[in-house]
Amino acid sequence: MGPIEQWHWIDPLGRLRWRDCEQDPFLPLRIRPAQLDPLRRTGMVQGCLQMLARAGRRGDAVLLGQQLDAGLAEALHRHGLRDEADRRLFAVQALAIPGGPQHHPLLRAALERAAAGQISYVGACAELTDDPLGIPAKESSPHRSWEQAT
Repeated sequence: MGPIEQWHWIDPLGRLRWRDCEQDPFLPLRIRPAQLDPLRRTGMVQGCLQMLARAGRRGDAVLLGQQLDAGLAEALHRHGLRDEADRRLFAVQALAIPGGPQHHPLLRAALERAAAGQISYVGACAELTDDPLGIPAKESSPHRSWEQAT
């Protein structure tokens, strides 16, 4: 087997993607410290993309992935959500709700309850709505940011 010149894969929305190797293929793979946290969140980003796909939402998986990764980091570092399911739900909502769930009064209260350890964020949102993305009906609108990512 020789050096890799091009990577090919199918994204979660079923589209063929590829990247050309622009550097010397004989350089060793090195992961920088700044890349470790995003790499650790890769599975959660995939889970978020699957949640969106099951809810019938489509968009550019690369752009959505970057936005979801930022939402996952915010959920942990800014809001103290430690549970992976809580962080995934927060990230999807951050994409769907202008300003993020912290700007919605009901979801802000759910965040506060979860941060206080009273209930999981997923559980608090389930008390508010049956929507699979945990978005109260008032926020349901045909103009969602993930649809603008296409």
